[in-house]
Amino acid sequence: YLLSRCSRSMNIRLAALTSVVTSDSRLQRGRDACVLRQLFRLKMLQMDLYKIYRTAKSVYGFPNLLLVLNNLLNLSFVFYSIFDYRIFIFKGGYDTILIYSVQLWAFFEIFVMLSITSANENLRKEVDRTEKLVIDAMLKVEDYPVRRELRLFALQLLHTPFRSSACGFFPLDLTLFTS
Repeated sequence: YLLSRCSRSMNIRLAALTSVVTSDSRLQRGRDACVLRQLFRLKMLQMDLYKIYRTAKSVYGFPNLLLVLNNLLNLSFVFYSIFDYRIFIFKGGYDTILIYSVQLWAFFEIFVMLSITSANENLRKEVDRTEKLVIDAMLKVEDYPVRRELRLFALQLLHTPFRSSACGFFPLDLTLFTS
């Protein structure tokens, strides 16, 4: 979540910088150096975001795998128990408290998986938005040094994918619920 917020603020800065760059047909020399310096800072910020992302991915990859597998196993038990109420028979009658508690746990497990996947999906969308902003700016800018810096930024974005997975077994995005 925090990485997606940082990426969103970087996109806001990039959009503002793009509007400044494309407002004039030729930049003045002082503004040109300022724009190049700001683009360099944004590239470094994006690289720092990617390093933090990779670290978080390596730290949380195995726990995410265990969490998702545990939740899927528990959910399969809950969904099976919906069709077979004999599981909840206690001394000849249904235990309604047990039924409601299992449904509450199922909701909680779905909520945990949804929060993990939505945070990863938001980060991916913000990075995709960054790529689109850089490519749009690259097409609009006429100044060669700025265009070259934007081309390098686009190349850097191409080689730093923000795709999360649970130890490489399955992606942690919204397709997890449909697969």
